[in-house]
Amino acid sequence: MNIQNLSIQVIPINTEKAYYFIDKAIEVIKNSGLTYNVTPFSTVVEGNFKALQNLIENIQTAIFTEDLEEVILNIQFHAKKNKDVFLIEKTDKFS
Repeated sequence: MNIQNLSIQVIPINTEKAYYFIDKAIEVIKNSGLTYNVTPFSTVVEGNFKALQNLIENIQTAIFTEDLEEVILNIQFHAKKNKDVFLIEKTDKFS
C-alpha cells in the first residue's frame, strides 16, 4: 500500500496530567521509526496504512497503560489511490 499521511491530535480529558500523556503519545510516535513532524496542535506521521493503524493502537494502549481513563483522538488521513503522499511535498516550498 502507498505511503499516506496521518495527523493525530491526542486530547487527554479528566486529568491534570494532560501534557504528560501527550508527551507519552509523542514518545510512541518517535519510537515507531516512522517519519513524523510534531506541531503545536497535532503530530503528522508518514507511513503505509497498516503501520499508521498500528501506531494509533499503540498510542492508545500506551496512554491507557499509564492510567489515563479517557482520551479524544482527532485523526485525519491523506491518501492517494496510486501515489505516495510525502510530508516534505506539502511543506518544502515553505522552507
